[in-house]
Amino acid sequence: MAFKKILVLHDGSKTSDNAVDSAIELAKMSNDSHIILLHVIPEMQIPLVLERPIRSPMTGETTTTTEYWKELYEEIKSSALKMLEKVKLKCKSAGISAETRSVVGYPSEVITKHAEEDNVDIVVMGTVGLRGISRIRALGSVARRVSEEARCTVLLIH
Repeated sequence: MAFKKILVLHDGSKTSDNAVDSAIELAKMSNDSHIILLHVIPEMQIPLVLERPIRSPMTGETTTTTEYWKELYEEIKSSALKMLEKVKLKCKSAGISAETRSVVGYPSEVITKHAEEDNVDIVVMGTVGLRGISRIRALGSVARRVSEEARCTVLLIH
C-alpha cells in the first residue's frame, strides 16, 4: 500500500526523530508522497484566580497572566517551527516534499483533527521507548488515543 499523505508528529525527541525516518522510508515507496510535520503545543488552562499583573520576559512590561501565556505560546510556536524547518530539510534532501505546522491544543484531538481534515493516509508518531510493563503505561496517553480515534492507519515508533 502506498501512503501519499503522511502526518508525522515531531517534538524534538529521539522517538519523533525515528518517526520522521520511518515516514521518509514510507514516502520513498511512492512517487508523489507528501509529509506534514506537526508539532502540538499542549494547551494549559489558566484558572482565573491566577490572573494578576506579571512582568513579560519578552517586553519587560507589566501585563496580565493571560497575555503573558499568549506571548509564551507564540515564542514556543516560533521555536517549534524553527525545529521543524530543520526536519523539513531532511525530508527535502531525501527527495520528499514536506510542510510544517505548529499548533496549540490538546494533542490527541489536534492530531486526529489534522489527520481527518487533511485526509492523510497514515499518522506516524513516536512513543516513549520504555521496557516491560512501563511501555504499556507510556502508551496510555496521546499515542493510545490517536491509535484508537484516528480514521486512518497509525504507525507507532519506539
